[in-house]
Amino acid sequence: MIKFQASIENKWYFLLGLILFFLVAKEAYVLPLTHDEGNTIHCSTTSVKDIVTYADPVPNNHILNTLLIKLNTSLFGERLFIDRLHNFLAFIPLFLFTLAIAKILFDDIWLRLLLLATIVLQPFLLDFFSVTRGYGLSVALQMVSLYYFVRLLYDGKSSDLTKSLVWAALGVYANFTLLNYYIPLSALLIFYSFRQNYKIRKQVFSKELITIFATGITLLAIIIVPLYKMVSTKQFVYWGNTGFFHDTVKHLTISLRSGVDYFGATHEVIYASFISIIGIVMVIGLIIQWLKKSDTKLYWMMSLLLGVIVYNQLQFYVLDIPFLNARTALFFIPLVSIPFCLSIQNISFVNKNIGFALVILLNSLILQHFIRGSRVNTNFEWYYDQNTYQVLDHIKSMVESGQAPKPAIINCYWIFYPSLSYHIAHGYEEYIQIAPWDTKISNDNTSVFYYTESGEREQLLEKFDISKDFGYGARFLMRAKGK
Repeated sequence: MIKFQASIENKWYFLLGLILFFLVAKEAYVLPLTHDEGNTIHCSTTSVKDIVTYADPVPNNHILNTLLIKLNTSLFGERLFIDRLHNFLAFIPLFLFTLAIAKILFDDIWLRLLLLATIVLQPFLLDFFSVTRGYGLSVALQMVSLYYFVRLLYDGKSSDLTKSLVWAALGVYANFTLLNYYIPLSALLIFYSFRQNYKIRKQVFSKELITIFATGITLLAIIIVPLYKMVSTKQFVYWGNTGFFHDTVKHLTISLRSGVDYFGATHEVIYASFISIIGIVMVIGLIIQWLKKSDTKLYWMMSLLLGVIVYNQLQFYVLDIPFLNARTALFFIPLVSIPFCLSIQNISFVNKNIGFALVILLNSLILQHFIRGSRVNTNFEWYYDQNTYQVLDHIKSMVESGQAPKPAIINCYWIFYPSLSYHIAHGYEEYIQIAPWDTKISNDNTSVFYYTESGEREQLLEKFDISKDFGYGARFLMRAKGK
């Protein structure tokens, strides 16, 4: 159990957590349905058996997440905010266990804040706690697992090993991409237990080995059918085949940028700078650790990170599973943040002034990035759905004022269909109807409105006029000529 004393420091942590939780919950409340949420919510309307066995093998079904949606709606009714309930509540364990890890690892308050900031002040990561997908939930469960792994490094208790595994397994059930963390963690725990116990406590080693394999077999038993169906139906084609650093690291870095401008720097410059800083700091931290020959926390955390990277490579070259993309690689954020902060701590041990300057600089950079990149009315990954309410409210007002027929029929570019159709069915049916899915505009003589993105605008101007511009020329609501 985590225990925090009511110190002034903890009161500031509580205030920070409260502010962040408010922002996450507010985004969950005001944000329209995003593109992939539609299929996820639909999955939750099927039976529990169909959910856990992947009767419909779509990647939108992150099983634990889908089951929790089903629970939410059975208790509180079907509303988008309720569908998202467990996700924004999952921010609470993310924050608390990140803080708990920081308090275990660091005596210095500024290093604690740095670890906290590198994880919970990432706008891109926080976005996933405001939508009903499994990514945020899985990272929250991963943080619980990492907390017990860190505790294991301090006290060597078998109970911490078990808890680290079980919480990691739950994270996998929330999002299968966390297998990339669970399997290397299991391998590292076997090595840790062997190193600590084999010579002097063979019975403890045997017990922990059985625990690791029993947990793995149990997890495999409940995910083998869904995994087989995903592989056999080629659900991984949406990932990358170029390389780990290009498909995973670069795409995640660009997404973590959250559209924030830095002196006009390109994505390539941001990526190269970001990776260089992290790499240099970690190498220096490891060199200092090797020279000091003190405690081994940094070695273990680096081993876990490298194990995940190696496993991700093997997964591609041996099993032909593509590399992860930005949102499926979110679990790398804590895996990188912890050894990065431990490396800065080592630098501080050698030179307090340099270490302190680094910590203050990094905390300041992360804070300004969060302030500039955080927005509660849009989601970076599914930015194009941010205007759904505005589009529907605009059409509704035109219908109410007699400027459009009742109900007004709207067609749209395919990426907008899930959000528009969901919200029309949940509050706008009296005023608006949506054309059937994949209705070709060349055969559509009934739609009054058409919602599209800028790339499709020109080809529609023959039959439609622009009614309203959304997103500064990025998206357009168009009206059929003569209607």
